[in-house]
Amino acid sequence: MIINRKIGKIQFGVDANTSSDILFPKNFDYSKIKGISDVLDFFHSIDNTHKPLLGIIEITNKCNFKCSFCFINEEIKNDKQKKELDFDHLINMIDYLVENGMMLCVITGGEPLMHSKFVDIYKYLKMKGVMVTVFTNASLIDEKVLKLFKQFPPYKIEVSIYSVRQSNFDKIIKNSSFQITDILKKIQNLKKDGHNVICKTVINNETKSEIKTISDWCKKNEIEYYSGDTTVNSYSGNSLQHFQIERNESIDLFERKNEIEVSDNNKKTTFSCGHGKYGFFIGYNNTLRPCWRFYQYPPAVISIEEVGIETAFKKMVKFIAINKGKPIDKCKGCYAYKMCHVCVIEHLLNSDLTDICSSVKQLYEKQSKIKQ
Repeated sequence: MIINRKIGKIQFGVDANTSSDILFPKNFDYSKIKGISDVLDFFHSIDNTHKPLLGIIEITNKCNFKCSFCFINEEIKNDKQKKELDFDHLINMIDYLVENGMMLCVITGGEPLMHSKFVDIYKYLKMKGVMVTVFTNASLIDEKVLKLFKQFPPYKIEVSIYSVRQSNFDKIIKNSSFQITDILKKIQNLKKDGHNVICKTVINNETKSEIKTISDWCKKNEIEYYSGDTTVNSYSGNSLQHFQIERNESIDLFERKNEIEVSDNNKKTTFSCGHGKYGFFIGYNNTLRPCWRFYQYPPAVISIEEVGIETAFKKMVKFIAINKGKPIDKCKGCYAYKMCHVCVIEHLLNSDLTDICSSVKQLYEKQSKIKQ
């Protein structure tokens, strides 16, 4: 099913029955399009304005796992604090965002499949010609969802997995009603159906003992896997840093698919990423910000409920323009520049980069040895 789209003066089609097939005009030069980032950069280059090409939408804060280290779950103390974006309101926002260019949307949560209208939201995005990625724990993937994904394949499915051993799994997710073997089978079924499935784990004090067995399982099943050690504080502002493990320890466990490329010791600048050109993040609480990490910086969080999506987006673009292209404080530049994930939020929060810089350099050395 071809969905006709137009961004600027470029008319094209998106096949909703595939994960990412885009049909450009006959004279289009496909040689420059190697992946989704090239597609987004192309549409951005039409007039170099900040269009909402890449969106991450946190459709709910509800989750059936109760992981202690989760920055969303920590703030939920009772059922009244469980929320989801209103379906009709979300559809109106999607209409505006698609009209203005949205090409890829990441649906996340909480656990997004706990949204009462997940299937309808997913299908609506696909029928608007948007590629969709789903971040999930896979526990709620059933025959209905598998059928949906077969008809309208996702661009990618990223599954958070914290153990492949039942006793440890129960301890980490604080819920003994799920069998890890069932979840692993669901991941295998997604892979069997031809979907781009990626497993991931955040490395911390509760998961560090599980990384190797998860990695081994993914390798055995030919599923891409990555892990990282970013521990952030909760949405409510409470510190979760007691879950953070020592940087040296995390380097040994860290797994990520990276191209090793030496830079010219460039210094990091603010908003040099995709979110500085075409990204946005909508929170479950109906707010807009440049990316998910900006919940830590209130001046960048804009209430959609108060001003509407159009005005909120314009305010966000203005905020980015004011703060874009500035050298990140305390970044001295180094050979691991292109592997470094230090960004504008560290600059705005005046964060200490000492440990981060050291670990990125160590990670670079580790990845270099692996490549050799």
